[in-house]
Amino acid sequence: MARASGYTPLMQKVISNLSGRGLKQTEIAELCGISASTLKLWVKAYPDLRRAIRDSKCVTEELGESALIRSALGQWIDDVKVFYDNKTGEVVTHKYKKYIAPNQKSIEFLLKNLNPERWKDIHEVTLENKDGTVDSLREAQKVLSMDPTLLAGTDDRELDSKDT
Repeated sequence: MARASGYTPLMQKVISNLSGRGLKQTEIAELCGISASTLKLWVKAYPDLRRAIRDSKCVTEELGESALIRSALGQWIDDVKVFYDNKTGEVVTHKYKKYIAPNQKSIEFLLKNLNPERWKDIHEVTLENKDGTVDSLREAQKVLSMDPTLLAGTDDRELDSKDT
């Protein structure tokens, strides 16, 4: 197969790297100084380029997952404080371990995606009455918000005795 003009192994590395950073093919093409159609032809013509792009996206996804999990669980990191010593006129560095607390949004995102049925925001509850009519929890809440006295003075024992 004839080599497409301008395609080199170095270009493959550049394209793969940019793809791994989440750029779209049109953005990659512009940064590489080629047209989007040329990039599409290269991807079609060179299986190694196609594999490199796919693999770079997988690595980026794995890094993102790892960062999300660390953010959700909290982590210890190495950090450095930099001080200026007025007496000696020198810059002094101090290495230490710093704890990054779990991030609430990361926890929420992780749980909702790992088990969406259990952690979804809205759970619809439907109640079927003895006469066959169906009430949703939202309808019941609406009625109670209009007349909260409907439940006033009732407790579980009264509700149980009404069912029998």
